[in-house]
Amino acid sequence: MNRNVFLLYLRNLRDLEFARELIKHIHNNEASTYETKHAELTEPHLVAVPDKISWSSGCILGILISFGMAIFVMIGGMIQIPTGLSGDGIHFDTERNAVVSNVRIAHTSLMEEYPLLIMIGVFFFIALGIYILWRTSRNINNRNEEISIAEEHNAQEQIRVESNKTIDQQLQNTWLNRETFLKQESKNVDKLLDDGYCLNILPNQYRNLASLYYLYDYMSTSQESFKDVLTYTSNGMQAIIEKIGSIISQNQSIIINRRIMEANDLEKIKNNQEMLNNLIDASVNSDTVSQYETILKNYNAANAYFANSSYLVTEPDSLS
Repeated sequence: MNRNVFLLYLRNLRDLEFARELIKHIHNNEASTYETKHAELTEPHLVAVPDKISWSSGCILGILISFGMAIFVMIGGMIQIPTGLSGDGIHFDTERNAVVSNVRIAHTSLMEEYPLLIMIGVFFFIALGIYILWRTSRNINNRNEEISIAEEHNAQEQIRVESNKTIDQQLQNTWLNRETFLKQESKNVDKLLDDGYCLNILPNQYRNLASLYYLYDYMSTSQESFKDVLTYTSNGMQAIIEKIGSIISQNQSIIINRRIMEANDLEKIKNNQEMLNNLIDASVNSDTVSQYETILKNYNAANAYFANSSYLVTEPDSLS
């Protein structure tokens, strides 16, 4: 096969493999964007509504105990307790001619003995009861406010989701059309690649982007034949593919841009067509003629595709 034709054939396949990878990339990115926006429109961002707080038996019991203890301390402080004996004791009353006892039991209360301590105890338990009452009331009010805010937020979210139904339907229609387009473009590129590979010029293990990139780059920058390149790389192609992955990523947009420009460069297309037609006319071998005709047909079909494939480099945000 003519070297220039073979390079044209390799480049055609390489660029189509680039296009196939880019279509997958675009589809995945836009599908992710659609799913994110669809979720934002249709899924309410609800918050958990806190449980209500009520006057529990524990709180009421605590209040009752506090006030009860205050009353208990106050009453207890007023109880009279004996403190000892008083009086003249026992003596004989001569006038009455009898033994007279003048002994009395003295009494007092804690209130009289420790008035400050009793008052502190009473006020402490009263204050404790008031504190429990205030704290419980405050917690109930705060929780009711939290519940009100959460319920209002959830209600607004439901309203938002309901109002987004029309927008979401438009988004779904846009994505459906876009996805259909990308899937059809993917099928078109697959068909173009199948038409190129079916010539059986390349072994199966070289029918991938990395191999095509390497083969074309190697042969277009040297005078090595395809047979020689296959000999050099037969045992180390996998290692080469792993090493040039980053290089392919860096040059992807440059190569696709150039191919799109070429697909619209009528002069360059005409020169390549003339080269192939001249070789067809000069060939006497029917198999060679058929091969060149197929390469020309595939080249023209690829140009028709790339001439209308600006989406590969612009990647418009069709879901915005």
